[in-house]
Amino acid sequence: MIIVMSYPRSASLWSLVIARNLIDEEIYKSHDGNVYFKLGEDIPFDAQHTKIIMTVRNYKECIVRHETHEQWETSLDHYMSLIQIYENNNRTKHIIFYEDLMIRPAQTIQNLGISYSIDQKLIDKFCQNIESHKKVTLAAKPSITAGDPTKVNFHSKQLTMEQRKLWDSYLRTEYKKLYAKYLTRYEEI
Repeated sequence: MIIVMSYPRSASLWSLVIARNLIDEEIYKSHDGNVYFKLGEDIPFDAQHTKIIMTVRNYKECIVRHETHEQWETSLDHYMSLIQIYENNNRTKHIIFYEDLMIRPAQTIQNLGISYSIDQKLIDKFCQNIESHKKVTLAAKPSITAGDPTKVNFHSKQLTMEQRKLWDSYLRTEYKKLYAKYLTRYEEI
């Protein structure tokens, strides 16, 4: 079983399309039939061969895109709770960074293939049609940035530099180990 995890607006549908096309296993479905893991659900980790794909996007992008940033501490804690679940799980897992998927999709998919020992021919076939897969995904779930690699830092511009640094500081202080392991790439200097 594959569990696809991500914060909203973090290429969750795109990750699902990749998983469905490359990994010949059942995709987890939540109680309401949704194929994405939702916070507050019990993850079916009792399944013997559960694998996790976690897509992470710059918190300053997906939180601003998905929620009001007026209650930013709560939003950041919510964002971090999924990363904590991922970190605490000892099953086979792979993390995809949204920005890498947008800028270097073929290499990102190759890395997923290495993690899960996916047949190289299958990966090559998928990557040859990557633009058509992306178009199908965008048609199903329209996006303001439309998967444009030049717009990976689009929504965060709604925040001031001071706000962005404050968010970085909060996560760096409250979630030291997780921040250092997964999120330093997003820190404003």
